[in-house]
Amino acid sequence: MNLSPNRILLFCNLIVSLDGMKIESTTSKLSSMSNFAIDTISYGVQDLVYSRVLAMIVMKENCNLKEKNPFDVHAHRMTAERWQGS
Repeated sequence: MNLSPNRILLFCNLIVSLDGMKIESTTSKLSSMSNFAIDTISYGVQDLVYSRVLAMIVMKENCNLKEKNPFDVHAHRMTAERWQGS
């Protein structure tokens, strides 16, 4: 991922609770919320070089296990309020 020096990452709120993980992203015009139940998250990772990149593999809702691919891959670029929060 090559970002230009003037490129600003999207601000997101990442909320982790017993219900799962919620990611709320806000742009100048739109706001969106994604909710991922804990039991559907198969794998999650934070990039070591680009620490503000979070990726996870999530089981598709109502998936048929006979499907070729029962997983969705989500990658989020976010700006943390502070380095320790990324």
